[in-house]
Amino acid sequence: MDGIDLALPEIQADTVLEVALAKAKSAHERLQRPLLIHDCGLCCAALKDAPGPYTKYFNFSVGTEGLLALMRDQEDRRAGWDDAIVYIDENGHAHSFSSLDRYGYTGEISETGPTKYLRFEGPERAIGRCFVPTSFGLTECLADVSEEDYQRYRREAPSVWNDFAAWYAARETETK
Repeated sequence: MDGIDLALPEIQADTVLEVALAKAKSAHERLQRPLLIHDCGLCCAALKDAPGPYTKYFNFSVGTEGLLALMRDQEDRRAGWDDAIVYIDENGHAHSFSSLDRYGYTGEISETGPTKYLRFEGPERAIGRCFVPTSFGLTECLADVSEEDYQRYRREAPSVWNDFAAWYAARETETK
């Protein structure tokens, strides 16, 4: 599959998956061929899964300090990245995968934010700096962990991409 920039409109919705589904359907109407759409957002339990589909807006308007302020008095600090993948097949049927639906909250928002900022510099990744992947055994912001721990996390953490790949491989085997 080739990457194509279609400049699709992004609907306002409550979940990342709803946004990905709308984008996929819009792209399929234009291209009339199988395609894959990915979208991602940080979801905080105490904020009723916000920012979710508004993560990009939050990055630029609220930022690291703003998210920490919103979470300051929250006891429930659970959070997770909702990676949503939508694949539309050759028959126009949508197949969706959501990491939040599958894995739930895989971490929490730190109380103080990162102290080292070894990665995720710039406003486009601002709120991601505050995420601590506790279910993976890490205890500091992902922005601050060692390169070894970061790469291990990226390699071994549950992934909706792996779920999609397994589904797609099984689908290909069934059609042969």
